[in-house]
Amino acid sequence: MFPILAAVWWLGRRDWRALGELVGWLVALAVVQVVLEPTGSFAYPAFLRLDQVGSVVSLSPYALSPWLWAGLLAVGLRRHGFRVGIGGLR
Repeated sequence: MFPILAAVWWLGRRDWRALGELVGWLVALAVVQVVLEPTGSFAYPAFLRLDQVGSVVSLSPYALSPWLWAGLLAVGLRRHGFRVGIGGLR
């Protein structure tokens, strides 16, 4: 997870060389994984299914109402010092 966060940083800084090196390493490691264990590598995507989780109950305010979610977001932003005006965030 951390290398991908670093990639976001490099993307923001437009550090294409570092980003290219990360992509190269990720591709190389994926190729090594497929060479060492091809059956397991190709079987892994079938493992990622939601039916194994059971019934999913979303406790997000967005699941109840998008308006409720937007209101809670506005209250949270205002409470922590972010104010939106005509000129954008202040």
